[in-house]
Amino acid sequence: MIALPVAEIPFRRVLGLNQQTYQRLKLALGLQLRRQVFVAVCDDLVLRDRLAAQLQTDLAAGDPPMRLVTLRLNATQPNPIAQMSDWIEQARERPIFQIVGVEQLTRQPAAVQRQFLTNLQTFDRAFGSLECNLLLWMPQPWFRSIRQSAPDFWQLHTGVFEFVGDPTPLQPVVEPIRPIAERSEPNLDTPESDFDPEAIFVTAPLPDRKLIEPAAALMPTEDRSSKIAILPTKQRQIVDPIAQPLIDRIEQLHQQQAPAETLSEAYRSLANLYRDRIDQGDASDKTWQRSIETYEQVLVWLPETAPQWADVLNDLGNLHWGRSRSSDPVFHLQQAIELYELALYKTDQPQTLAMLQNNLGAAYADLARYENPAEALQNAIAAYQQALQNRSSQSDPQRYASTQNNLGTAHWNLAQHQQPLENLRGAIAAYSEALHFYRPEQDSLNYAMIQNNLGTAYWNIAQYERPQDWLRLALSSYAQALRYRTATAAPAAFAATQSNLGTACWHLANCTDDPEMQRSYLQRAVAAYEAAIDTASQLDSALSFDIFATQNNLGLAYHQLAIDPQETADDRSAQLERSLHHHLQALQGWQTSPLRQTALDSVLQTMRAIYEQGGIFATNQAFAKIPANLLPELLPQL
Repeated sequence: MIALPVAEIPFRRVLGLNQQTYQRLKLALGLQLRRQVFVAVCDDLVLRDRLAAQLQTDLAAGDPPMRLVTLRLNATQPNPIAQMSDWIEQARERPIFQIVGVEQLTRQPAAVQRQFLTNLQTFDRAFGSLECNLLLWMPQPWFRSIRQSAPDFWQLHTGVFEFVGDPTPLQPVVEPIRPIAERSEPNLDTPESDFDPEAIFVTAPLPDRKLIEPAAALMPTEDRSSKIAILPTKQRQIVDPIAQPLIDRIEQLHQQQAPAETLSEAYRSLANLYRDRIDQGDASDKTWQRSIETYEQVLVWLPETAPQWADVLNDLGNLHWGRSRSSDPVFHLQQAIELYELALYKTDQPQTLAMLQNNLGAAYADLARYENPAEALQNAIAAYQQALQNRSSQSDPQRYASTQNNLGTAHWNLAQHQQPLENLRGAIAAYSEALHFYRPEQDSLNYAMIQNNLGTAYWNIAQYERPQDWLRLALSSYAQALRYRTATAAPAAFAATQSNLGTACWHLANCTDDPEMQRSYLQRAVAAYEAAIDTASQLDSALSFDIFATQNNLGLAYHQLAIDPQETADDRSAQLERSLHHHLQALQGWQTSPLRQTALDSVLQTMRAIYEQGGIFATNQAFAKIPANLLPELLPQL
């Protein structure tokens, strides 16, 4: 029989306390070590019954599947060993047992209550022969009573898992166990907020979403040389020859009643292996799940006084942050946020505080893409600002600059929801500050990224005030970015910045009354859009911008050049032909998009211009270039 000390984790300050505790309990049961006695404390009976039912479901669906049998304590003859023995004798199998109903003893005579405590005191004599595990559910009053009145049983327990909930008044009949209600999935549909119909359907440029210092790259330095694989299974299969020594070691530590610190170190070595595998490209669901659950087990055994608390919580938060990129983003981001916030209570080291605040800001910024964007972005900005208070530009200039970039992007995103001028000024200030700490000859791509972001902030604020001034600054920033974002060094980033540059040039052309300047800016827009499209056409990877919007924008630029009175008839015809070609490309690409009508309207506008310019002959030539399936839709509108 194993009796080990357990660190009781103060998750009460964290909104996700019960979810965290549940995950640790599920992992502890899933380890399948023999003759374990777990105590679950929960005053909310409805919550308890739902958790008990969910454990049955989750363990049955595990790998390997495990059977969890729920027994309700006999309130008149409260003997858990007798109830388990009777079940085993009838069913001829040895599952994991969970016993509920201890709270009903409160209504029983004192003699029955004393009999229950006496049965617990003699628990050790019979439990070892059963070769099974037990989870005993009880409310807080009975938990305290057992610790005092059944010390022999208390020495046997393996772990305690406390759930938070309001006490349930005892009713004559306890509610039956029911499944936990499924958590609703987040709505991942996002509006086409980047599209502006009042700007003649020219789409806005976007800042790079990339974080220079993503949370997943901020794991603390530690000894990660242990190469351990997976948790033991019921059949003790060796799925990785390197895994078995540590698996055996963990089981030996339990049997030897090793100190909690030793167990937490062993589990952390295992957790580090899973994390390493994820870093090396193993992104399977099983690896993610095992990595997260094993880090949770580290917290079960890590003493509250251990200095590693903040690091382990940060590691676990990073894993949830990374997992959100491919699965259940709202849940995992919320978990990451709660872990980072808890870790902030566990350290007073400025460097660690800055890391945690930066990671917290990144998680909030990502959460804003799924729910409550304004609130989440405000929280992200507050977290980044706190990080900057603990992150010196002198001692840690690169991370200081990366946090400034993150702060700028959070301000930019918040400007799309509220107080645009104030937030865009905040974005410009943050991006400008970040630029001071990047030297293009040393870190050219990150320098170019921030120049691109700064250019986008300039473009955006030009929609509210001093358009020519801000747009000229946008052109300058994009041009600086393109000195290092070349088609060879970073083709996808080159294409994105060229598209942004084209949009800024197009808007500047429409802000000036000087025909020559207008023509010059339109020509620059055409060159930039064409460079973006040519480069993007050679890429197999996903783009960070809408290439069909760029096609449509290029068609608009050609159309504007064609109506310039200084153009010759031949040049006008050629430019309108190019305009039609690019609008048709956008129309084909947007077949299932709400923006399809935008491209269709542009095609109609260009066809009318072709008729006015070249008459019926030019129009018939243009019709020959339009797909036949579009003609029935276009002809009635011309």
